[in-house]
Amino acid sequence: MKKANNTLIIKYAPLLLILAGFVLAAIPHLSLPHYWDESWSYATAVQLMYEKGPTLLPGIVDVEATRGHPLFFYAAAASWMKLFGATLISKHSFALFISTLLLIAIYEVGYKLCNIRAAVLATLLFASQIFFFVQSSMLLPEIMVALLFFIAIYFFICEKYTALAVSLSLLFLTKESGLVLGLVLGLIFIASLFNKEYLRSRKIKIFSALLIPALIIICFFIIQKIHYGWFFFPEHIGLIDTNLNDFSARFQDALFVIFIGEKRQWLWIIIAALTVFYTIKKKDYKWLLFVWAIAMIFAFRYIPLDLFRKPIMTLIFIMYLLFVAAKYRAVIFSNKIQNKFTIIAVLFSIAYLIFCSVNFYTARYLMPILLLSLIAFAYWLDTILKYLSIKIYAPFALVVAALSIQSYKNNNNIGDTGLGMYNALKVQQGIINFLADQNAQHQQISMASFQQKINMQNAACGFISSNQASFQNIRWEIDALSKYIVFDNIEPDSRFETIKNNKNYKLVYQIKKDNVWGMIFAKIEN
Repeated sequence: MKKANNTLIIKYAPLLLILAGFVLAAIPHLSLPHYWDESWSYATAVQLMYEKGPTLLPGIVDVEATRGHPLFFYAAAASWMKLFGATLISKHSFALFISTLLLIAIYEVGYKLCNIRAAVLATLLFASQIFFFVQSSMLLPEIMVALLFFIAIYFFICEKYTALAVSLSLLFLTKESGLVLGLVLGLIFIASLFNKEYLRSRKIKIFSALLIPALIIICFFIIQKIHYGWFFFPEHIGLIDTNLNDFSARFQDALFVIFIGEKRQWLWIIIAALTVFYTIKKKDYKWLLFVWAIAMIFAFRYIPLDLFRKPIMTLIFIMYLLFVAAKYRAVIFSNKIQNKFTIIAVLFSIAYLIFCSVNFYTARYLMPILLLSLIAFAYWLDTILKYLSIKIYAPFALVVAALSIQSYKNNNNIGDTGLGMYNALKVQQGIINFLADQNAQHQQISMASFQQKINMQNAACGFISSNQASFQNIRWEIDALSKYIVFDNIEPDSRFETIKNNKNYKLVYQIKKDNVWGMIFAKIEN
């Protein structure tokens, strides 16, 4: 019994240390107001569902707030608020709880598929990414989506079909993008029908595990159609862009975010160099194909040649990655389960990149691919270092950790995946506080930012209290009735220079936090 307890301590002590450090670093952010898409539409929709009661059925909560998305994320957050209250700390704690579940899943899967070294490296590496850290306490569904993607792939390769059916169902009910994994697994199932090694009973189990989630989400969309007259939110459908030039640009930007952003290019340069040494020592030259794949990614993103900017090159590049995945799927991992995980992860990543490149695109949607890429990096690095010399494992692990920490220096990205958002929140709060001090709640205020308008009108966003009067007279138009005009560089307004140089307005408030600024101009009364 004592030996078993010691084994558990050895196994989970690194995970507990990582989680403790991660949670302690995130605690200061739990009381912050909601930012950007958090304000509209997620925090707003979650608050509405909290007031009406958690539900997975369309037609109860305002569809303009939920944007026609499946409702599991909103229902889960609203249920959490029923237990722990509707405060900012409660809502951000829900997000942090989901984030810790993801880190636990990374560690557990890494331990089972590889070893404790790779599990620690993968968990620590992902936890230290700015991209994930910033999102970890935000009331947004992307981390829940990444968690469900990840465990669904794991349950599929481990043939845990009940768990697969549950995780896929929750994934489909969280966001429509989850259907991409359903499509990939469906195609793999169709291919397995021609595999004589698969017993009939096993095929039936796989089919059932995929069919149940499909039927559940179909029912959701049918009910949505009955209520609103459409299956998918029309505004989102209108954002689908199949123009090859736009597709190519978004695809290239996604590669940058995943492989180059936040100094991640150095991780892949290191692994490419180590792969060359590994190849020379082992004389297994097919590994060089992965070095070539990394070089292709960097070339595709960086080389300023028209050849790489043509949309056809994007399609050729995708076909190339599929070729690598199909022909050399067993290069990184040695056992069958690891091979299956690798090939499914690669196929899903390519399909998901294509999906993101034809739809409305924002960087945080890439969370699942970033996760899978860093897990692959950790397992790959462990394999190489273990073969070359276990003595160099610790120094290289420290180098990788140092690179992640270094990326925090001078990161001032004001999007919802960058550290600059904390300065942006201070600027937005400062503007609202000034206007409140001026008793401007009933004055006409002109501004371009729809998000800031929501912040000033909805107490659920965290900028104004529930017993504080909101600002109801906010307009985009600047006219004779505009008492105050608000500008910032979070959402730049082309009218700024005109008002700045207009003698009928004077600057009455200015706030600057690092690279983020806000200004308020007031009309000069005659």
